[in-house]
Amino acid sequence: MRDVADSVLDRQITSYTTWLLGAQYRTHLFCILVVKDYARLIHWDCASAVITEPIYYDDEPHLFDFIIRYDRTGREVRGHDSTVRLASPCEMEKARMFIEMDNAKPLLLITIQSNCYVVPYPHSQPRIPVGRWTWALITYDVKRNRCVLLKDSWRLSLDGIQAEGETYATLHHHEVPNIPCCFLLGDVGDDLYHKSKTDALVNEYSHLISLSQFTPFRHYHLVLDNISTKLQEFSSSHEVVKAVYAAFLGKLAKHWQSLMHPDLYHSLPGCLQGWYSASRPEP
Repeated sequence: MRDVADSVLDRQITSYTTWLLGAQYRTHLFCILVVKDYARLIHWDCASAVITEPIYYDDEPHLFDFIIRYDRTGREVRGHDSTVRLASPCEMEKARMFIEMDNAKPLLLITIQSNCYVVPYPHSQPRIPVGRWTWALITYDVKRNRCVLLKDSWRLSLDGIQAEGETYATLHHHEVPNIPCCFLLGDVGDDLYHKSKTDALVNEYSHLISLSQFTPFRHYHLVLDNISTKLQEFSSSHEVVKAVYAAFLGKLAKHWQSLMHPDLYHSLPGCLQGWYSASRPEP
């Protein structure tokens, strides 16, 4: 019976965390789990969750110390993405001229290397609270006065795994067909708040837990000038055939064999996207 209760509690905590992370642009999240006479602090990032030992709050000050410090600290420490802010009324008005957005909800502004993009408020999605946390957003480019596709995600920070933007550059260099134009790319902020911490923390306890269980992630932005549609949103079988044909053209390109297959997250007839985990083979 205890195992069943623990499983239900785990799913409930995961569900709450998923809802919170899906409703805001965040780098990490703190939670407090209270069970009878003790509490635990939980730190979530895209790599995993770190949970403290039980804190018996009637006898120990740690829980109250945390709450006081959390109240006094800045938004970045709490886990809010520092590149996101509320868009101005003028920016919202211009964005709605280009993109169909809910007029009842305010819009947000993401700043990437001095470029600003108006995006809608996020909405919770049924997914696990660890992984790449990818947001693929049709946004309004304030500086260029046009629509673009912005991908806000957490890339795998591992040797041998190219960042998605670097893969696009390699493909264009080798003249592989059906590749979208990448306008902007790069890591977000510094490692303090925009890099997962679980793997580094586990390193201190490597004698207890295998490091291979945790993958490091790095916050990453990518802006594509080509706005595509999801493969499952085709209007006819002809569109599906054209999309598959585009994939085959890329596969048969001269330099294709030096890279892994893409994940076709989005596709348009004549356009391949989703190169977030491509890597080169061993020489």
